[in-house]
Amino acid sequence: MKNRKVTTEESKQIRLEMLEEIDQCCRKNNILYFLAYGTLLGAVRHKGNIPWDDDTDIMMPRNELEKFRQVFSSDRFRYLDIDTEYGYEYPFPRIIDTKTFNKRGLFVKDYGVNIDLYPINGLPENRKDIDSYFNSYKSILKIRLILLKLSRMFLKVSPTKNMPGIRYFTKKCFDYWGKYDFSSSQKVCVTSGFYIYDKKNFDDVVELEFEGKKFYAPKGYEEFLKVTYGDYMKLPPENERVPYHGGNYYWHNKI
Repeated sequence: MKNRKVTTEESKQIRLEMLEEIDQCCRKNNILYFLAYGTLLGAVRHKGNIPWDDDTDIMMPRNELEKFRQVFSSDRFRYLDIDTEYGYEYPFPRIIDTKTFNKRGLFVKDYGVNIDLYPINGLPENRKDIDSYFNSYKSILKIRLILLKLSRMFLKVSPTKNMPGIRYFTKKCFDYWGKYDFSSSQKVCVTSGFYIYDKKNFDDVVELEFEGKKFYAPKGYEEFLKVTYGDYMKLPPENERVPYHGGNYYWHNKI
């Protein structure tokens, strides 16, 4: 039996349900999290998903993420990171939907609909040290990206799960940001980007509406969005209003 493709609306609904479970877990266990990137922008500008966006992002201080990892449990959704899943290739954790999968290459069935969990990390005190810190990370990241590119080529002809070296450099990327403590830093960054934020923007939470529900955002969400996107309330040109991540998600036949 052929697997049915997950529709855009189904993907949005899955990610909303996933976000609700994450929110419930964090509130119950007093864990700090925030909507992030396009999801936060969508909450502010659209009170929900950006119409052409195709993913969901949240962020947590690194120490809060570790607490979340220990307590998150779900009948349907699963926490993944470099330490819990062989062949995992992202330098940040994800929550995945176990009822769906993503076809990649010719043979490999990869993870399905998901939410990215980005750690918020501490930074050095002055800009010179921050720039040096970022540049060192970029060197590690460059090697990882080369290996990933080679892996994508192999996936077209072979069911290879994990090329040698990818796990090492992916874990190195994840661990790299743990050098500076979030709570004692004045400046912070979010894994996946090189933007510098004032720690005070994350000292407290506010609730924002997203698809008819209330979720946590950083108290300084306006400053966060300004640093990340500039004039964030301005819509991009129509030709740029397209899905960014892509991915062909399918339902497992037994759901």
